[in-house]
Amino acid sequence: METPKSNGLRFIFLGLLVTALFCLAMCGVTLRRTITNLARGGQEANIGARPSPFRGNATSELAAARMRLYAGRWMGNAPVRDQGICSLIFELRDRTDVRTPFSGYTTLTCMGMSGSRAAANPFSAMLQRSPRSAILIGAPAGGGISFRVDRLIGTGEDCPMTGFTALPFGTTQLAAQWQSGACPGGDMLLNKVGQ
Repeated sequence: METPKSNGLRFIFLGLLVTALFCLAMCGVTLRRTITNLARGGQEANIGARPSPFRGNATSELAAARMRLYAGRWMGNAPVRDQGICSLIFELRDRTDVRTPFSGYTTLTCMGMSGSRAAANPFSAMLQRSPRSAILIGAPAGGGISFRVDRLIGTGEDCPMTGFTALPFGTTQLAAQWQSGACPGGDMLLNKVGQ
């Protein structure tokens, strides 16, 4: 005659057996891969030698996919050194080119203030008020996108845009920075205004 204690032990044993079989079935692929790797001499044992998308690899597909989340139209207004109060409209779009997977479109309009370079020369101040636009081509770099100027549109001044960088700033903004050759560039935070 079986005692209740032996029934409980039999139930625990069956539970452990079912759990072990379930674990072997679920972990079989990983176990086989590990055994194969050990049989090859541990060629894949050094995970640190593999390229990581989190190490700032500029051509990584993960970095490009992450930056695609920022596609759309962005806008910002801020005082910019030697240029006055500036308004920047920036549009980020995908391209089919693998090396430079992003297009950017900028329109920068500045209004000179007293004490700035634009206010000292009325002709320069008038040029500053007219929008300066550029078509940009870029690729992921340094956690953001680094652009080069492909074409300038409507520039009449001596300091056209020569480079542009867009970097995520928190979860809702972009930090934009531009270069203007030997002249001072500028930077400002942009907020998304459309798709």
